[in-house]
Amino acid sequence: MERQKMECQKYGQHGHLASILSNHEGELLSRHILNSYPNVESFWIGLRDRLKKGRWRWADSSTSMFKAWEGGAPKSVDASGFCAYLSIHQDFQQWNDAFCNTRMAYICEFEL
Repeated sequence: MERQKMECQKYGQHGHLASILSNHEGELLSRHILNSYPNVESFWIGLRDRLKKGRWRWADSSTSMFKAWEGGAPKSVDASGFCAYLSIHQDFQQWNDAFCNTRMAYICEFEL
């Protein structure tokens, strides 16, 4: 996921993988993805447990009590790092975790 993070930074000042800090933000992002990317099944977001200790952090260092894990919690089965993504199977509204080196599209956000 480091490559995707660097790509976001290349596209604009303060660019990073997207953070979802509320249900409202999640719904807006879901609608945007469904309308703009109808042929893409999964997108990385900027949530990661870099130390593999159950401490999930956003790429932009923001904090929030909001969580939208499918099934209520991350599965955390990856030995190479824990990274979160959105999937068409949940209409891009619930988070899942996967191998950080899995190839998939990604969503960036930028400060205005």
